[in-house]
Amino acid sequence: MFNNLSDRIIGAIYITLSAFLYASLPILAKLAFQAGLDPSTALFLRYGFAFVILTIYLKLMRRETLLSSSFLAIIQGFLLISAGLVYFYALHYLSASLATVIFFSHPVLVAILALFLYKEKCDLRLILGLFLAIVGIFLVSDAGNSNLNISLTGLLLAISACIIYALYTLAGQKNVTQISPLSLTATFSLIGIILIPIISPSSISIYSLSWQQLLIVFIMSLFNTVLAVSFFLKGIKKIGASRASLISTMEPVITLLLAFLILGEVLTPIQLLGSSLVIISIFLSISDQQKGDNIL
Repeated sequence: MFNNLSDRIIGAIYITLSAFLYASLPILAKLAFQAGLDPSTALFLRYGFAFVILTIYLKLMRRETLLSSSFLAIIQGFLLISAGLVYFYALHYLSASLATVIFFSHPVLVAILALFLYKEKCDLRLILGLFLAIVGIFLVSDAGNSNLNISLTGLLLAISACIIYALYTLAGQKNVTQISPLSLTATFSLIGIILIPIISPSSISIYSLSWQQLLIVFIMSLFNTVLAVSFFLKGIKKIGASRASLISTMEPVITLLLAFLILGEVLTPIQLLGSSLVIISIFLSISDQQKGDNIL
């Protein structure tokens, strides 16, 4: 379907699909909590279902290797799960808007580190795109209206989540050259199954689950894990870590629009302006590479 498109456009499409799928996670999580699931149980079941889906698909349909024993792949899985958990705990101490701004500053860190690790170019358009993306995320999250009484613990947790996710993205650029994105996703899911009960063993309850709870978590597993992670890794392979992370900043913008359309939340003019800046930054990130140029 993408045969006539450049690698830059294909990669941008993959990351956009991933961002859209990730953006639905807060909506589905809210529905899961309303259905009676706690966060730890929802996360455990999300990765559990994802692992089952990938096991069936890879073993029966594609007959591919299910898990990767690569040390870097295992490290990347720990980074992904840890980033999500640390970000979740940061939300206990900070407003969602401030935590969002801090977390989604990770494209800047990725771009800087990619200069040294992968010798990626950091031209004027990418720099401008990074700046517009951060300003746009600030406006979208409405952080200007946040309470100025900032928790140091929450600040450190949010910064840690940002750094961990940046490292996860950079590790992905190396892994996707050697390992199938689906095998990587299955490996990450298994790590989630193992790691979450260790961190919060008393919080997980998988008994007496209703069909509604199971359905919501199954959708989360398919959309927010299997497809979202796989598309993100495919996108990194095409356009590199720095531009992939920049394009992924559209995630809170899409979440905002979904919340407006599905949950009826208010969308302010300032948030619309921020959304526009993020979209402009994405066009800047994909418009400066010659046709057919692949990052790897």
